[in-house]
Amino acid sequence: MSLLLFLFTFYFLLFACSRMLLVDDTGARHDGQSGYCTVIGNDIFTVFASTASKSRINFLTLLQGKRRSHVLNPVALSYMKQVEMADKWVTTLSAYGETHFLDKAAWEAFLDDHKLFAKEQRRKATEAVLKAGLLNNGFPEAMIIHSDGARQFDTVFAHSLCWFHASRPLAKLIPANKQERAARDWMEKQFWCLYDDVEAYCQAPTAGRKAQIEQDFDSWVTTQVNYTDLRSILGQLHRAREELLLVLEYPWLPLHNNLSERQIRECVKRRKISGGTRSSLGKSCRDTFASLKKTCKLHGVSFSRYLKDRISGTGLIPQLSDMIRQKSAQLMGSPAYGF
Repeated sequence: MSLLLFLFTFYFLLFACSRMLLVDDTGARHDGQSGYCTVIGNDIFTVFASTASKSRINFLTLLQGKRRSHVLNPVALSYMKQVEMADKWVTTLSAYGETHFLDKAAWEAFLDDHKLFAKEQRRKATEAVLKAGLLNNGFPEAMIIHSDGARQFDTVFAHSLCWFHASRPLAKLIPANKQERAARDWMEKQFWCLYDDVEAYCQAPTAGRKAQIEQDFDSWVTTQVNYTDLRSILGQLHRAREELLLVLEYPWLPLHNNLSERQIRECVKRRKISGGTRSSLGKSCRDTFASLKKTCKLHGVSFSRYLKDRISGTGLIPQLSDMIRQKSAQLMGSPAYGF
């Protein structure tokens, strides 16, 4: 199965099946240069993509796949306002109504013609037209992105945060005395009590339990403590409230990012052993075969048997695309998987 065909399968899932994507990234060297490998998937598929950047622009570009599209329309303008792009540029760009650009070069030329050279403003404008292009191609606007809190994955769509990663700053605190240690330990204990309550809620959600968890979270995160570093962490968790508690609205969301971390661990091991790829073909092969291997595993299929079946042309093992569609159909309507 070629990378292109696998990507088509990937986008079938995005458009027709899933309401949630688990994402993560790690370092991946290529041709002697530092880069990144991003994993995108869920319970029924996994796709790896190695690039030179891990920016939000890069993430949106990966989601677009082979159908790269830059669209200036009300969706793009709304995003520009959301990320607080300068009013001057929002007003200037809004005068063009709905405009489709042939490719990245055409969009870059458009920005140059309007003398929009400020790096930050240019970045926000590019993110906006990429998001609008993604939705124009049929990407579900209600898609939820679940991550470990990396900022390149948030803002674009609804964002769900991993509770395990959110707890790490508490665990890493180094108290200076017994009072600070007691405060840290108590706050960390309450965090995991909240986690247990959320986990139980996901099994049997009710409006009453939802309201109680929200109240308990707010009470916990606003607790006054005489420990500066702990107050700072509580402030960060307070700002992440909606991302942490999004699971109360959608109980089928995971509370952690373990699946994507397990999927990407192989990339980490390979980086430590082999260093990286040299040719573009090598990079493409690395991503393609890793995607096929992990997706096979999700469906209980031996990767070696799958490759042998494809190379020999025997055809005893169904196409991965067929297996994905079949599992998608089985999960359709199941709240446990967000379908």
